[in-house]
Amino acid sequence: MEEIYADCPSFFHKPDNFAQLGGLFGKRQLAPVDSDILDLKIKLAQHALDLASKRHIECLKVTTTTRPSTTDIDECASQPCKNWATCKDGVNSYSCVCLSGYTGQTCATDIDECASQPCKNGATCYDGVNSYMCVCQPGYTGQTCTVDIDECASHPCKNGATCGDGVNSYSCVCPPGYTGQTCNIDIDECASQPCKNGATCKDGVNSYSCVCLSGYTGQTCAIEIDECASQPCKNGATCMDGVNFYSCVCLSGYTGQTCAKNCKLRVDVAFLVDESGTVGEAQFQKVLQFIHNMVNTSFNVSKDAVRVAMITFGTGYKVQFILRDTTNKTDVLNKIDAVAYQGGGTDTSLAIRLARVAFLNPLRPAGARKGIPQIAIVITDGLSDDPTETKKEAELAQKQGIEIFAIGIGNFTNYSELQAIASDPDDGHVYNVDDFTALMNIGDMVSRSICKGLHSASMLNEK
Repeated sequence: MEEIYADCPSFFHKPDNFAQLGGLFGKRQLAPVDSDILDLKIKLAQHALDLASKRHIECLKVTTTTRPSTTDIDECASQPCKNWATCKDGVNSYSCVCLSGYTGQTCATDIDECASQPCKNGATCYDGVNSYMCVCQPGYTGQTCTVDIDECASHPCKNGATCGDGVNSYSCVCPPGYTGQTCNIDIDECASQPCKNGATCKDGVNSYSCVCLSGYTGQTCAIEIDECASQPCKNGATCMDGVNFYSCVCLSGYTGQTCAKNCKLRVDVAFLVDESGTVGEAQFQKVLQFIHNMVNTSFNVSKDAVRVAMITFGTGYKVQFILRDTTNKTDVLNKIDAVAYQGGGTDTSLAIRLARVAFLNPLRPAGARKGIPQIAIVITDGLSDDPTETKKEAELAQKQGIEIFAIGIGNFTNYSELQAIASDPDDGHVYNVDDFTALMNIGDMVSRSICKGLHSASMLNEK
């Protein structure tokens, strides 16, 4: 039994006197109530005060009886545990059994699996529920990014190169002859132009080979072959080495490429040389070299033996030297070397007319001799400006007794026109070569034809 007094005088503190208060309530008894659901200190006291006021009672004593509760309150009913944790009820308490990855009294806290810094090598850690994920830096792999990716595993290096693995990289050590990141590029050993003198370079693996032009030899074709080494010149002649050719300076009375023939030739020779724009200065110089070698090796130039003249023609013509002015070989060779290139068209008919009318006409003062064979050697690289007129002039020259040799150079020469220009038979009088370098190979053939005296055998004494 618990007694509660609400500011009552001492009169009401006695049990006997409390009975009088019971009558004031109409002998009504207050039922016992559970102390945890009713605040008697407030409600009953207020009710008693109201009654005391009405019945002139100045204080109130309330007597209650408290009974112990027999029902355990379920603290888990309000679901205090979070994140799917299991709640265990106790007496005036509860406990939470957390799922993996959570912690705290109510399992409300997500455990940070990244706190222990599991991700290595600069990787970024992303926290999950009872898990974490590592985003690796390039070059690493594995759950915690501890594995260095082997960039060499895919065999990126080619051609037998050695692969060196790095972090997110690899390097290739190339074998000789290869280059590039993966050694897939064959080094062009020809890029440095090792082959000389116009040779063709063929690239290999860590090597090259040079295909030399005729007249050169050696690994890089830097060595000019000495065509005089085999001593081709005969009868005391002097050998002059050139590129892929040689020339022999014959002693007086000998002729031929090797000075092997004792040929006492008396003849007047006029060279008619095309200097048109299609020839070009470089090729024109090769023509002059051809004439120089032919005169030097085949003709015994003198007042009484061989006389030489030269006319160059393009759109017009130019007299370089006449028969009368050439009485020794040295003088003729110097004059040939001094000829300058002019350019222009290809007026072949004009050049033949000049030779016929002036230079190889004994009636003119140019130096042609009576009773001496007259030879015209026409050298051209293409079609004449007026083929009909050219043919006409050639026929007139031949009727006059001039023996004409026609030499065509290049791929655009009209062979029919060469035949029309040259004397008969064509064999021995018409020559056609692909380029100016090949001229050097026909000089001896022309000189032999002259030396044999195809037109005037009586002038030749061959031993």
